[in-house]
Amino acid sequence: MSTLIDKKAGTMSTLYANDIAMRAARSGRLRGARGLAMALVTWKQQENPYWYGNNIPGELLSVEMLSSDNRTDSIRYTLFERKK
Repeated sequence: MSTLIDKKAGTMSTLYANDIAMRAARSGRLRGARGLAMALVTWKQQENPYWYGNNIPGELLSVEMLSSDNRTDSIRYTLFERKK
């Protein structure tokens, strides 16, 4: 769905979404989007050893999940973080 780069924090993130979440995001209405699933995955950046001057995902830092139940409008948020 989207990619984010935070140069100050040295991180990069990718937002993944299923078709239901894509349609809900385009319409601006997440409520009522039963079966919605989104995940924001964040990595620490590391230098690309094969291409000078760019960075690639390195160590996994976190995964944030947003999902809705198929039968109700309840939305669940879950955060998984790397233990230090």
